[in-house]
Amino acid sequence: MAVPYIFATATTSIPLSQLDSNFATPITLGNTSVYLGNTTTSVGNLTLTNATISTVATTFPNSFLANSSLTIGTTNVSLGGTTSSLANVTLSNVTISSGSINITNVSVSNITVTGGTIDGTAIGSTSASTGKFTTLTDSGLTSGRVNYNGTGGLLVDSANLTFDGTILSATRFAGALNGTVGATTPSTGAFTTLSGTGQLTLTNAIDYNLYASGAGANYMAGSLGIGTTSPAALLHVSSGAAKIRIGLTASSQYTDIYRDGATGFTIYNAAQPSFSSHIFQITGTEYARIGTTGTISLGAGPGAESLRVTPVASAVNYYNVTGGATGSSPYLQASGSDTNIHSQYLSKGTFGHIFNTGSAGNFQFYIAHTASAVNYLQATGGATTAGVNFSAQGSDTNIFITYDTKGTEAHSFRTNAGAQQQFRIAHTASAVNFLQVSGNVTGQGTVLSSQGSDANVNMLYLAKGTGKHGFGTGGGAYTEQFAVTHTASAVNYLQVTGNVTGFGPSITASGSDTNIPIYMIAKGASPIYFIGQSNNNQFAVNMTASAVNFASVAGGATGNSVTFAAQGSDTNVDLALVPQGTGVVKFGTYTAGVIAQAGYISIKDAGGTTRRLLVG
Repeated sequence: MAVPYIFATATTSIPLSQLDSNFATPITLGNTSVYLGNTTTSVGNLTLTNATISTVATTFPNSFLANSSLTIGTTNVSLGGTTSSLANVTLSNVTISSGSINITNVSVSNITVTGGTIDGTAIGSTSASTGKFTTLTDSGLTSGRVNYNGTGGLLVDSANLTFDGTILSATRFAGALNGTVGATTPSTGAFTTLSGTGQLTLTNAIDYNLYASGAGANYMAGSLGIGTTSPAALLHVSSGAAKIRIGLTASSQYTDIYRDGATGFTIYNAAQPSFSSHIFQITGTEYARIGTTGTISLGAGPGAESLRVTPVASAVNYYNVTGGATGSSPYLQASGSDTNIHSQYLSKGTFGHIFNTGSAGNFQFYIAHTASAVNYLQATGGATTAGVNFSAQGSDTNIFITYDTKGTEAHSFRTNAGAQQQFRIAHTASAVNFLQVSGNVTGQGTVLSSQGSDANVNMLYLAKGTGKHGFGTGGGAYTEQFAVTHTASAVNYLQVTGNVTGFGPSITASGSDTNIPIYMIAKGASPIYFIGQSNNNQFAVNMTASAVNFASVAGGATGNSVTFAAQGSDTNVDLALVPQGTGVVKFGTYTAGVIAQAGYISIKDAGGTTRRLLVG
C-alpha cells in the first residue's frame, strides 16, 4: 500500500508497518523522491551536513536491503551486501562509525574515522599505531624526496631534501641542528655532504661543539678563525696565549705552537719517552731538524746535513750571521755578553781549513793540520799609516816562519796589489846553502850573508842579460857608488881580497887565463888618480887621445932595480920626466968633487932638444 506522505522531519526509525511490501513508497528528500523499494532512485548534488550515519542494520536489516541500491551523485550505492563506490561526493563533518566504505577521488575535510579498516588495516582511536596504509600514492610527489606539510596542510616535497633509503641529503640547514644524527648515537651517523650559504653557529655547554670522526678528509675553502671572528689567514689562532697543539692519543705526548707577549713565538714539546726531534720536510724530503738536545740540522737530517748547530749549556757567546744590502757583503760575527770574544774554526781529523772564492773548488787559502801544534802564524792589521803584520806565535820561546812553494816554483814578493813583482826567491834543487838577511843594532849595518851546511859558501850576484850590478847609497834615493858591468863570455874577473893585521887588502885579476892584466879606465879625458888619506892625490895617470905608447913600471928581482920604462907600438919611445913650471927633475945623490969625463948620456930637455949628460 502506498504511503502518500512527504517526510519533512523524519524520526530516527521508520516503522516497516508504514511501508508496503515492495518498498515502492517514495520518500521525498529535498526536491527528489527516493524510493525505498525495488525502484532505483538517483540523488544528485547531495550535501550531507552534520549528518551521522550509524549502523545501517539498526534501521534497515540487511535481509531487507538485499539487491537494493542508492544513487549518490553519479554513483549507485548498494544497500545490501554488495560494496559500492562513491565518486564526486563532498562530505563535511561526517562521522563514519562503522561499516565498509570505498572512497575514490573524494575531497574530504574534517572527517573523523573511529573504526573500520583502510586497505585491510584496522584503524581505532586507541590503537592507531597499529594501522598503516599499505599503499599511499600521490601523483604530485617525486620519488626519492621527503614529504612535508606545506601551506594549509598540503603534503608537498622539494628537491632540496631527499632520502634514498640510506642517506638523508639536504642542501642547507637554517637555525640550530639539535638532537642525535644517526641510528642510535652520533658516531653512527654521517653527513655525506654538508654545505650551507649562511653562518653555522654551534653552542654547547660541554666539549665537542664540532666533532668529525672517520678517516676521510675534511675541507674548508675559506679562512678558519679560532679565537677570532676576523681571520686574517687561512688558519688564524688568536687569544691571550694563542696555542696550537699537535699530539698523539696519549695526552702527555704533544707539541704546542704558540705566541704570547712574554715569550714570543714558541714551539714547545712535552716530555715524551719516544720523542726524537722536530723535523721539517718539503714533499717528503727532510731539510731541517731540531733534536731533543737542541742540536739543529739544516739542509737534511742528522748525518747528511749541510749545517749543524750544537748548543752549549749556559752559553753567553754565539755566532751572529748578518746579510748585506746591495753593494755590501754578509758577515759572520762572534757576539755575546763577553767584552772580547775569539772566533774559532775547527776542522775534523787531519784535514785543514779551505777558503774559496767564486764557487766551490776555487781554493784561495788553506790552513793545514799539524798534530799537537803549539806554534802558529798570526796576522794583524794596522791602523792608519801602519802596515799589516804576519808573526809567529806560540808556546815556544823562539819561533821561525817558513814560506814554502810547490814544486820548482819561486817565492814572489809584490807591491801595488800584486801588480809589480819586487823580490823573488827562485828554486834550487837539493839546495843546502842559502842567503840570509839580518838587521843590526844601533851603529851597525844590516847583513846579507851566505849560510848553509857547507863550511865555505860563496855569495853570487847575477844581473839579467847585459845589465850591471850597481851598489848605491842614499837609502830610497839611490846614488850609485859602484857598478859591475856585463862582459859577454867573460872568463876573467876582478877579485877584491881583504887581509889580516899589518897587511893591506888586494885587488886581483882572476880567471881562467894564465896571465890577466887589470885595466883602470877613466871617463872621457879625465886622469886616473891614486889618492891617499884626506882625499889627497898621490898619483895620476893622464889621458892621451889615441895613445899607442905608455909608461911601464916593473919591479926588480933580488939584486935588480925596478924599472920605469917607455912602452908602445913605436920602435923608439922617449921617456919624458916633465916637472911643473920651473921645477926640475930630481934623481940620484950629489957628491962634490971633480972626476975625469968618461962619456955622456943623451937626454932631451923640456923643449925636446937633445942634450948630453957627461958622466965620469
